[in-house]
Amino acid sequence: MTSAGVSPQAESFVRDGYLVIEDLVPAADRDRIVADADKFVTGEDPVANLPDDGNILAVHFPHWVSPVATEMLAHPGLVDVLSQICAAHVPEWDGSVKAMQSMLFFKPPGLQGQAWHQDERYIPTRDRSLVGAWIALDDATIENGCLWVLPGSHRMGRIYPTRDHGQPDEFDPTDEAYGFDDADAIPVEVKAGSVVFFNGYLLHRSQRNRSTGTRMALVNHYMNAWSPLPWLLENGIDVGTADNRRITLVSGVDPYEANPIVDPPDVTFVRAATGRSNINDPLHVDTSIEIAAPRELVWSVLTDLPSYGEWNPYIQQVDGTGEPGTTVTVTALPTGAEESMTYPVEVIAVEAPTLLKWEGGFPDRLQWCADHRWELAETDTGTVVRHHERFSGELAESILAENRDRVITDFGRFNEALKAESERRFAK
Repeated sequence: MTSAGVSPQAESFVRDGYLVIEDLVPAADRDRIVADADKFVTGEDPVANLPDDGNILAVHFPHWVSPVATEMLAHPGLVDVLSQICAAHVPEWDGSVKAMQSMLFFKPPGLQGQAWHQDERYIPTRDRSLVGAWIALDDATIENGCLWVLPGSHRMGRIYPTRDHGQPDEFDPTDEAYGFDDADAIPVEVKAGSVVFFNGYLLHRSQRNRSTGTRMALVNHYMNAWSPLPWLLENGIDVGTADNRRITLVSGVDPYEANPIVDPPDVTFVRAATGRSNINDPLHVDTSIEIAAPRELVWSVLTDLPSYGEWNPYIQQVDGTGEPGTTVTVTALPTGAEESMTYPVEVIAVEAPTLLKWEGGFPDRLQWCADHRWELAETDTGTVVRHHERFSGELAESILAENRDRVITDFGRFNEALKAESERRFAK
């Protein structure tokens, strides 16, 4: 410890906003995590929205259902560091730490990264003590999409505004923070077993995996146990006294033990690897968008077919009941078209609040068939909507080769409008 009672590691973390500790998680522990990850792909560990093709970007909250992930929350090497740095900026802090989130990233070849962002935007703390512990399960390099950080960008405690990044080939659909100079950003290349600790206000990003291998990482989030956690609030809750108690104490004392810790659900959810599908499958258009509104509300907007004309710039009208097994008539205005087009589709599945599936084709489905799906999953900030369409038939390859960019643009128009309408209704 220094003369002020703060360790050199803590001083470095408070100054720079991040800290790298090499060889913190031994190979045996990493092997257990990787082996356990297969259980999410196969469904042995319960997942609410496992993609049909098994392509997964990340598992959200694996510790809800996996004993291995639960153990990793309180890994002795992590806890030793966290109990020094987590709230080192708070006078008289006693080293008490709690965890509230975990994420297991697969990041297969070709998959996008995430644009500049700050984790406190998603998981707010009262005392700026949020810390991500990014555990490298593979060597992380510039080529395979390692973290980049902007040292010192946490110091003022500012949450930057966000916007669409406009780089869908490089970054996933989440928006980007802006309003700062990133000239001093640096890549954080680390060997497997290293852990990157970073403050919740630190600007960081990752880029597309341009390698031929995965870039797996387990990321846990922690904070000062003395600070309440006003996160994932329901309407009507006073943010000033709110404290999400779905937490795990990993160090020190629980000052709020009179308010019982909430048990986690018995099922978790995943984020599909939509970027890889776009690149490797020429007959599959795969998009997604994150919406800051509950899944049930987003579902209600998506399936309220008569209201499409009020908010949807792409599919402007749908006539029909929308019940499974029925046919609806769709009127759409594609990008660049002077006139709208009208065509029938069959409603294949309506599974509230997770799946809407249509199917159509012309002049028959042997020549051109489109399997059009919207899949909704809960996230820690609201809902992620996977909006994708798979084409088949004798004419599919030639037609899609000519129109693929337009289809992607039109799906983006639909997605952004769905986001705007859902968030507008949620704010009312």
